[in-house]
Parts: sequence; C-alpha cells; structure tokens
Amino acid sequence: MDDVELRLQLERVHADCFGWAMSCCGRDRDDAEEVLQTVYLSVLDGRARYDARSSFRTWLFGVIRRTAASERRRAWLRGLLLEREAGSGKRDAGRRDGGTAGFAAGPQ
Repeated sequence: MDDVELRLQLERVHADCFGWAMSCCGRDRDDAEEVLQTVYLSVLDGRARYDARSSFRTWLFGVIRRTAASERRRAWLRGLLLEREAGSGKRDAGRRDGGTAGFAAGPQ
C-alpha cells in the first residue's frame, strides 16, 4: 500500500478509530487522542506495517488496542516508581542524617 492510499484509508476509518481508542482508554478523551496520534505516527513512519492478512480496519484496531495497553502499562509503572520514590523520601525524612548515612560525605 503506497503512502497516498494509506493516508486515504486512515481518513476513511478515523471516526471509527477514535471511538475504538476511546473504548480502549476508558473513555478518557486525552488518552485516546494521544494513543491515536502515536498509532498514526507508527503507521505513517512504517513502524507498524499492514500486510493484508486481515482487513485494514481490523489490523488498525489491533494496533490501537496494543498501543493503548502499552500506554496503560507505562502509566502504571510510572505510578509505581513515583510511589516508591515517595515512600523512600518519607523513610529518609524521619532520619536525623537526612537519609545520607552510609554515603561518603565527599571525595576521599
């Protein structure tokens, strides 16, 4: 599929794709827009390639679903990391040394 045909196909199914992205993102419009933009860039850059084993729409919906799941995973991991950092900050805040015990005070 050449670039012009690919863009035409994307334009034809855009409304359906946005609805599917909304569904995959828990009806969060901002997340759906971000996922759809990521998908379109992947498709147009050639990172996601249509090989005609299914209809274009079916293939594209799969790309949207996987991208949304990946974004949810990233957000969840970011949240976990922030919780861990906040938790270690609370533990360190209660220490008299400000949480620096065990670290060298400077170059030796």
